[in-house]
Amino acid sequence: SSIEVPLEEPPVIDDVQPQKICDAGGSLALTGSFFADGMVVRLDGVPAESVTVHSPESATATWAGPLAPGLATLEAENPSGCSTTFDTLIRVTEGPLVFFVDPPVLYNGVAIQVTVFLGNLYGGSVTEVLLTADDDTEHSLAFTFDPQTPGRVQAIVPAGLSAGAYDVTLADDVDCQ
Repeated sequence: SSIEVPLEEPPVIDDVQPQKICDAGGSLALTGSFFADGMVVRLDGVPAESVTVHSPESATATWAGPLAPGLATLEAENPSGCSTTFDTLIRVTEGPLVFFVDPPVLYNGVAIQVTVFLGNLYGGSVTEVLLTADDDTEHSLAFTFDPQTPGRVQAIVPAGLSAGAYDVTLADDVDCQ
């Protein structure tokens, strides 16, 4: 009588892109080796909602959220139980945080450039600037973002907006708002 024991290498994670994810969820692309169908990927113990193994060297893991903000450990485990941990912590972000808009009060008869002061980009970039009125009407603003000054964005508020208070929302490179 004999026992056959399959020999399987543990997954190896060489890189993860991007190395940050929104606390509301998102996807991470893993490259490495020995990825197997049925692999489970976890961020600080939270399993991905779905893992697509494209090849033994490539996989995508997607979380629906919520995830705890901060630095998280990424682990991959093949169905055999062999697992590995990625060497770099993954940033779980709440998205860009608006601190202040200068000027805070505008005349609506002309287009005016404003400076939005922000935090929480963690090396990312701004991909969208939105003004949202009290009635939930959204206005996408033209803007410029300079990675050399990541704490601020220049945006143009168009002329002709209705008088009232508006919320300013920014989206980052991992679609976190």
